[in-house]
Amino acid sequence: MAAEPSDFSSIPAISIAALGRDAAATDRVVAEIGRACESAGFFYVVDHGVPHDAIDAIFAAARAFFALPQERRDALDVHRSPNFRGYVPMGFKGLGVPQRLLEAFQIMLELGPDDPDVRAGSVMHGANVWPPDGPGFSASAFRAAMEPYHDAVWRLSERVLSAFARALGQAPDYFQGYFTEPLTQLRLLHYPPFRGSKPLSLGVFPKGAGD
Repeated sequence: MAAEPSDFSSIPAISIAALGRDAAATDRVVAEIGRACESAGFFYVVDHGVPHDAIDAIFAAARAFFALPQERRDALDVHRSPNFRGYVPMGFKGLGVPQRLLEAFQIMLELGPDDPDVRAGSVMHGANVWPPDGPGFSASAFRAAMEPYHDAVWRLSERVLSAFARALGQAPDYFQGYFTEPLTQLRLLHYPPFRGSKPLSLGVFPKGAGD
C-alpha cells in the first residue's frame, strides 16, 4: 500500500552530531530522519562533520578552475575521456540530458586498473582526469581540495545511509553490500552571469521545475 502524503510547511533541518554517540541519542536522530523521509521526503543535514576548511577549499578550487582560460578547460573535455570525467562544457547535451546553461568539472570514485569494471571498460569506472599546473593554477592544490572533500562527503553519506537502514527497522549495515563501488560524483558547477527577463536554458533542474 502506498504511503499517504503528509502535509509539511518546511524542509526539516536535522542535526546528526549524536549519530553513534550512544543508543538513546542515535535512536532520537534516526526517528527524526524517518519522520522527515515519510513527510517532506527531504531534510537538511546539520552538524555533518565535514570540516569547514574542506568546504572553503572546495569553493576555492572551483573558482580557480573556472578562471582558467577556455582552451585549458576544453583540453579536459569529458568527450575525450573514456570514463565521463573531467570538464563538462557549457551547453553539453547527452543522451537523455537536456542542454543546460552551466559548465562543470567532475570526479568520481577512482578504482585501480585491476578492478573488473575498469578492465571491462565501464564508462562509470576508471581514472579521474586532472588539470595540469599552469600560470596561476596549482594542480596539486586543486587535487588536494577535491579528493579529501569527496571522501569526507562519502563518509557522511555512509552515516546517513546507516540511519536510513535503522529507520526502516534494519541493521545499521543493511545497505552497505549494495554500495561496494558507489557511483559517487563530485561535480563543481559554474553558471554564467544571466542578464535578461527569461532563462535561455535549463540549469540542473528538470524541465518544468521552475514553472
